[in-house]
Amino acid sequence: MSKSSSIREFELDGDGKLIPDVATGYRLTARSLEARRQRRISRLKGREPMEDLPKHLCVHPDDPSYRCPDRVQYGIPVTIYQLYDYAVARGLRIKNPYGSTSQRATFFTDLRNKVVADLGEMCRTTLHSAGILSVDYDCILALHDNYSVYDDELEDAEEQQVVEILQRALKTEEKPKWYFDVMPF
Repeated sequence: MSKSSSIREFELDGDGKLIPDVATGYRLTARSLEARRQRRISRLKGREPMEDLPKHLCVHPDDPSYRCPDRVQYGIPVTIYQLYDYAVARGLRIKNPYGSTSQRATFFTDLRNKVVADLGEMCRTTLHSAGILSVDYDCILALHDNYSVYDDELEDAEEQQVVEILQRALKTEEKPKWYFDVMPF
């Protein structure tokens, strides 16, 4: 990866101060955003989202324990902005999105957990979130993964209902797909 692929430059306001940003701490410059996009594209090669789960990634309950295909998540991809907007609109009590790197990590974990719990209750099903390999999204609100599909898969009508609730709540038209988890197993 070239040196320019890890650029972290921030925009400044008229007074020369950093501009806060919920997703990145401070608003990144166009050059930094493009470098981030290129990093994500590079990581994604050969691991693009899929509409159907390919056989080599299927995990069956009777598979031998040494068989460990990469973990893929099935659900609706989202950005930190979508999660934050949802939390604010629903009045969820979330931590401050600004501060040190560890405070921001705590904020993001808290945000994901509270949104997932709230939406899970709204959908009357178990959801979970996970980091995914994606150019445009930060994580996924997953209905299941390839390791839990046999236990957690919903009936088609039930899944459609959950997807519609998620799409409405998160103001997205994204359809559920299989995304590679950033943690492969």
